Amino acid sequence: MHRDKDSCRDCHAKIDPFGVVFEKYDAVGRLRASYKGGEIDDSVVLPDGTKIKGTAEIKQYLVTEQKDKVVLSLIKHLYAYALAKEVSFHDEDALNAILTEVKNNQYQMQSIITSIIRSPAFVRAPSAQTDKPAPKLKEKI
Repeated sequence: MHRDKDSCRDCHAKIDPFGVVFEKYDAVGRLRASYKGGEIDDSVVLPDGTKIKGTAEIKQYLVTEQKDKVVLSLIKHLYAYALAKEVSFHDEDALNAILTEVKNNQYQMQSIITSIIRSPAFVRAPSAQTDKPAPKLKEKI
């Protein structure tokens, strides 16, 4: 029905294909061959025209064709969490700088985290500004 409504059609044309590839999984993640007696078709055409069938192909597409977008999304979420604030267009330069560092380090998770905590916004964050000395870690016994 949402594809027939003008107010819904445009957005669903962009998001539905990414969900359709998961149709062979039920609500709790079990693989199923059919639904209500019919075969499940998990093939789609993505908004950019790429034809995909199933989760293995969407994974390959995201890892190869959309790698920077996926990594940038992860960076944005971790950056927002680390700074305890919503990310806005004001943060774009910092996020792109972090992405560049991460790309130069072969997309390692450690590089994402390190780049975020070394970013000027994190260093200047109110929670980072304190006169108290850092707590000492307990020594292992």
